[in-house]
Amino acid sequence: MFCPKCGKNIEEDICPYCHTNIEDYKTENNDNIKENTDNINNFAENEYGEPFRKSRIMAGILQIFLGAFGIGRFYLGYYKTAIWQIVLSLVTLFIGGAVWGFIDGILILNGNPHTDAFGKALGN
Repeated sequence: MFCPKCGKNIEEDICPYCHTNIEDYKTENNDNIKENTDNINNFAENEYGEPFRKSRIMAGILQIFLGAFGIGRFYLGYYKTAIWQIVLSLVTLFIGGAVWGFIDGILILNGNPHTDAFGKALGN
């Protein structure tokens, strides 16, 4: 089941992400809940019925080649880490950011992190 408010896939009556009580939402918005859930399902899946996921390979390659600018981390949604990479790059004349980006890209390709910043598992 998907939360009608934030669209995350949930299994409880209270969404752990936006803390919406699903039962209360159903009674208040009974007519719109099926329509909202259908729209979320259509948006969140590709033509094979699989959920859209960020690519681990894309994130790793972006991080290896453009890691001094934090591009791989921006792609995954880790904005604070990306900004820190940019700051380190500026302070060390791009040497520190390039080294951090290269190592981080290798780690991403090897499976760390397993999810993007929004909790979705990374694809290949």
